[in-house]
Amino acid sequence: MVSSKEELNYVSFNQDQSCFICATNNGFTIYSAFPFEEISLRDLGGSLGIAEMFYCTNLLALVGGGSNPKFPPNKVVLWDDKQTKVVAELIFLSEVRTIKLRKSKLLVAIDNKIFLYQLHDLKILDIIDTCYNPLGLCCFSLDEDIMSCPDSTVGHIIVNNYTKKTSKTRKAHNSIIRKVEISDSGAYLATASEKGTIIRIFDVNSLTIMKELRHGTDYQHIVSIAFNVNDSWIAVMSHTGRLSIFNTTELPKEVRAENEKKGKDKDKKSNNSSFKIPVPGFLTSFFNPQASYQKLELKDKGAKLSFGAGADQLFIISLDGNYYHVNPQMKKPGENQIKEKKTFFKSNSSP
Repeated sequence: MVSSKEELNYVSFNQDQSCFICATNNGFTIYSAFPFEEISLRDLGGSLGIAEMFYCTNLLALVGGGSNPKFPPNKVVLWDDKQTKVVAELIFLSEVRTIKLRKSKLLVAIDNKIFLYQLHDLKILDIIDTCYNPLGLCCFSLDEDIMSCPDSTVGHIIVNNYTKKTSKTRKAHNSIIRKVEISDSGAYLATASEKGTIIRIFDVNSLTIMKELRHGTDYQHIVSIAFNVNDSWIAVMSHTGRLSIFNTTELPKEVRAENEKKGKDKDKKSNNSSFKIPVPGFLTSFFNPQASYQKLELKDKGAKLSFGAGADQLFIISLDGNYYHVNPQMKKPGENQIKEKKTFFKSNSSP
């Protein structure tokens, strides 16, 4: 467990959800997600604001932050933990908000831009202008094909396909985008606005709305969204600690038909920069948003979600220092949903 003298600034899962990392005011700690156990602890003599793993390797991406920053908040440091030294760094004009590491690429978000680099030599591949984006909202598929982020127009999203070399935009919500997340398969994109009551699921190729999910009726900020490995389940967490779990396999027949038609025509339309909303599918999902399969009130702040390899594995880590292993498919909601709970961090104010 992280020492009570430390501060927990950031938590994040690695790319295959097998581990998670915690950034503290002294360095970082790495844990195995299942089974839960501490793997590594590194005292850097300074605080971190962001820490991201590169799968289960010794390479990490770090940004300073917290009470005593080890590195400037506008610098991304690539850290080799085997050699315990900095092997590369990138400096930006403003504070780094988000980092995404993939097998051959590195994505960095600042307040109004997103930079995409080739990982092995840090060659710049793309620069994307966004709206003011202090949360660093963006997502990047594991196969490195699809990147999505808020557009410069409020409520709109950008979807870049780097294999097909296309860039599309479309309206996702009427208000400010609060969260974007892509499935591991790269097939589906989930978005939420600042209201946080409706989660929209888009087909990545056509940008058709596939489904709308009801997270609640009161305004909430969505802090984490996760798809499972075959895109049949999606979990959503708000800033209040409300967890909603949805089964996404049942799609309205109008949307399925529209998506099949779009799929046949997608190669012909790959150069289009925008798409209209298919009216039948949109109206079906708009007037009949799907309620969650399960709900759970955890009350944790700053939570991150990740599905494991098993059907009964949904992992939750939070800035309150808690780890949960939840069964997302429990038939009786509320009954034995939490299979395991561990505390890996206690704040200075904890008893």
